[in-house]
Amino acid sequence: MLSVNKIVSAIALTLLVSPSAFLPPAYTQEEYVSVGHPLFSADVFSFWQKGSGNVVEVSYEVENRELKFVKSEAGFEAAFDISVVFYDTKGRQVKGQIWRRKVVSDKYSETVSSELSFSEVFTFSIPAGKYVLVVKTKNLNSGQTAEVRADISMQDYGSSSPTMSDLKLGTCSSEDRSEARRSVKSGRRFGEAESILCIYGELYGTPPGRGDSSFTVAYAVYDDEGNEKDSGRTLARAEGRVTPFLLRISTSKYLFGEYYVRVSAEGRGSGKRIRKEARFEMDESKVSLDEDFEDILDLLRYISSNEEISKLEELKGQERKEYWMQFWRRRDPYPETARNEFMVEFFKRARYADKKFGSVERGSKTDRGRVYIMLGEPHQIEAQPMSMNSPAYEIWYYFAPSRKFVFVDRLGFGNYELLSQAGG
Repeated sequence: MLSVNKIVSAIALTLLVSPSAFLPPAYTQEEYVSVGHPLFSADVFSFWQKGSGNVVEVSYEVENRELKFVKSEAGFEAAFDISVVFYDTKGRQVKGQIWRRKVVSDKYSETVSSELSFSEVFTFSIPAGKYVLVVKTKNLNSGQTAEVRADISMQDYGSSSPTMSDLKLGTCSSEDRSEARRSVKSGRRFGEAESILCIYGELYGTPPGRGDSSFTVAYAVYDDEGNEKDSGRTLARAEGRVTPFLLRISTSKYLFGEYYVRVSAEGRGSGKRIRKEARFEMDESKVSLDEDFEDILDLLRYISSNEEISKLEELKGQERKEYWMQFWRRRDPYPETARNEFMVEFFKRARYADKKFGSVERGSKTDRGRVYIMLGEPHQIEAQPMSMNSPAYEIWYYFAPSRKFVFVDRLGFGNYELLSQAGG
């Protein structure tokens, strides 16, 4: 155990980082993201369906680079199992199924791509209530397994009072409300390539207005500090007891960061309002070199030379933007793909560090934040809370290559300082 008398000032952290150090990725935990490998994401939406009652859609996506491809007669082949199981509050299985899937490619570059992925939507009929959802993936070529475990609550959409389904966020290929639920490809990350955020939802029950079979549907978008960035409203007309609505919101003015959207609805003249909220984020392609420049420079110092920083500070306007893109192209591990995996991973880690390690200062500026940004998630963490004889500390272990970092919270405010490092 560490003694208070042995604590010294934090040691300056200096690490040389190559693009390969950023692979595989360390994802943020904002959406349902698996523990283990292959890393995959899952999202859950509940609706009411005629003849089936309450239904749950489980959206699943795994990037090609997370799958283990092996050489085959067809080129390269990955095989994996996906299982989706619902448990009640007593741990009893309510619904579940397993599927075997295969992805084949004739190009090696596609097997390591983060731009290409396998996605699927699974639908289950589930009564109203509380459940634990477990989604698992087993990579058959490597034996690796990963899972998502989430607590979900199903509303009773069959009640007479107006209710709202979950909000399905993503991109959409149709403006037709009758096709929108199927045409919206779920996703919570947007960037330069996705200029429109689509939000699909359904209202159930008879509109409580005075003879008017419609709902007024309003939305407001807020940033992670609660500042309203956008708002609007539309009229959705009932189709029996189901009133579908589709919102299409331009993301052109949203910059890099996290947002949430609040959607509310009420029958005209009733005064009764129902609402749902959902989170989404704008990716690294929406970084603003004007508004966020100083914060960006602080981050880039971890991986750049003094000459590169000076150049970015010196240049202005379009010249700065062009040099910015050159900066990242020099670090792109897979230039043959459309996405710069190094850049994507760098900002993912920076965002996670801000969330996870912030205390008296921004998380990405802390010692733990710096190590996390440059090396990713530790393979093992040994943590000890504060006691009468010792401050709280954490020891981070990385196995390939072997590295060890000791962090100490000297004052008890959650600001862990780097005490020592070994290996490398």
